[in-house]
Amino acid sequence: GEAVVHEALEEEYEVTVMGLTENANLPSEVIQLIGDRSQLSSLDAVISRKWDAIVDVIALSRQDVEQTIRIASSRYIYVSTTLVYDRSSSTAEAIRSDHPLAKPGTMGGYVDHKLDMEEAVRSSKGPWTILSPYHVLGPHSFLGCLPLHNRDPQLLSKIRRGESLELCKGGDIPLNVVHTRDLAKTILRSAQSDASRMKAYNVSRPRFPAARI
Repeated sequence: GEAVVHEALEEEYEVTVMGLTENANLPSEVIQLIGDRSQLSSLDAVISRKWDAIVDVIALSRQDVEQTIRIASSRYIYVSTTLVYDRSSSTAEAIRSDHPLAKPGTMGGYVDHKLDMEEAVRSSKGPWTILSPYHVLGPHSFLGCLPLHNRDPQLLSKIRRGESLELCKGGDIPLNVVHTRDLAKTILRSAQSDASRMKAYNVSRPRFPAARI
């Protein structure tokens, strides 16, 4: 989210964010709205204005998506994940946006929630764009993408201390990394392009190596 803010400011957009608490890391020119998006009353300040685009990086439920997309008059950018695709067999090739989706109940609760929210986006009248990145790394993000070390802030310290780690397939898995600023630039380009309306894209490197530790 912060990478999108900084990238938009560099392109001289007026930026407004909404969260449960104020973010002291954001520049002073950013307008911060404090509120719970799941409560309709908190969206009054958002509904009263027209936006060039609404970028949703933290929707937690189908209701969050449905309430927010209704007020996105120009463009709603929903940031999803490539975990929504069927990964029953691993591959070293980048997953295409037309790859079959995972079946509900087969890839865990997180994926089920993401599938449900994507369906809410696709079934709306829009205008929307879905962007699905692989593992996102950059300032303010954590290493680790698989249990038991998912987004573990102590992961590097554990490695330096020589602690044992539990790794899927011994740490030999396909892993595609996207930098936060590259994702932010893609989000802004999508918001500015009519060609991306009502479409879904993956944000990834064309090829990626197996991650080995």
